[in-house]
Formats: sequence, structure tokens, C-alpha cells
Amino acid sequence: MEATFGEARGLAAGLAEATRVAVERLLASHEALARRIDSARPAVAGLAKTRYHGDLHLGQVLVAQDDFVIVDFEGEPARSLEERRAKGSPMRDVAGMVRSFSYAAHAASMRREASSPGNPDALGAWQREATHHFLDGYRRAAAGLASIPADPEAFRELLDLFLLEKALYELRYEIANRPDWIAIPLNGLTELLTA
Repeated sequence: MEATFGEARGLAAGLAEATRVAVERLLASHEALARRIDSARPAVAGLAKTRYHGDLHLGQVLVAQDDFVIVDFEGEPARSLEERRAKGSPMRDVAGMVRSFSYAAHAASMRREASSPGNPDALGAWQREATHHFLDGYRRAAAGLASIPADPEAFRELLDLFLLEKALYELRYEIANRPDWIAIPLNGLTELLTA
């Protein structure tokens, strides 16, 4: 978290007004976010660590006839090989996919705003529905797995932590690689902080 906030502090100059305001809002939430992370206590005792994708998002899923194929298992590019090989919680992949729905909706919104006005509520509704159906299907398919919390509250709390971790990573990634896209993880962090 501190690395992300450090990079965000250097962004204010040269940003579009809306993005600058979003950065300032994020910086103002530093203490609240730190408290939220520090106070989180998801029930993870007894959960098994396992191998997981490490960078799961919509761009890693191919549709092949009536099926899906997941590709590109090397993990997040900014992580060391040791980190990518380590066993952990597959809930990180769940968070990656949920954040991907947010990315898709926000990227479509950015593209739409550039070409024509449109209905931004439709994209938000799509994001909420995609997230709901994905999580519902995932929980049903993963029922009984030793690496997934059986308790719905523990599932939600662990997912919330990994969503914050992923959105903070995304912001660092966009600052370093695609500054024009930093509004997407900023919007995601705002959504997560107000949820």
C-alpha cells in the first residue's frame, strides 16, 4: 500500500482534472484504507494454500466453441519468479477476475465518452451482474474445496482484502506503464473504499 501511495503522490501535476481529483481523494483516504486493511480479520485458519493463476482476468480467458480456455499462467509481470511460484490463495484469482469486470466496464466507458455520450448506467449494471454471476458460480463450483472459505462472510472478507491488493497493484502498474489508464484503478479503489 505504501508503495502505491508514494507513486500516487507524484502524479498530481499534468493530470486531467477529474483524474487529479480522484488521486487527491485516494491520498486523503490513506489512513482510512490502512485502518481497514489492519482491522480485517478474515477467518482463514485451516485454509490450504495452492497453486493459482496469478494474473487471471478477462484477457486470459479464450472462448473456444462452447467452452473457455484459461491461458498465460506466468502470474503478474511485476512479481518475482519466486513470488509467482509460491502457493497461496486462489481467492487472488477471484479478485483478479472481479477487478477485470471493473476494468472492462471503465474501459468501455472511456471509449464511449470519446466517441459519443451513451448510458453509463448500463455499463455499471453489466459490471454488477457479471460480478454477481461469476461469484455465485465460483462459490458453487468451489464448495468444499480446502482453499476456499466455506463461510460466506469469511469469503467476502478475504475477497475484499484481495480486491484492495489487486486495485493497488493495478494503480502502480498503470502509473508505470499506461498513465492514461490510471483513472480505471482509481475508480476501482474509490468503489472499494465506499462499498
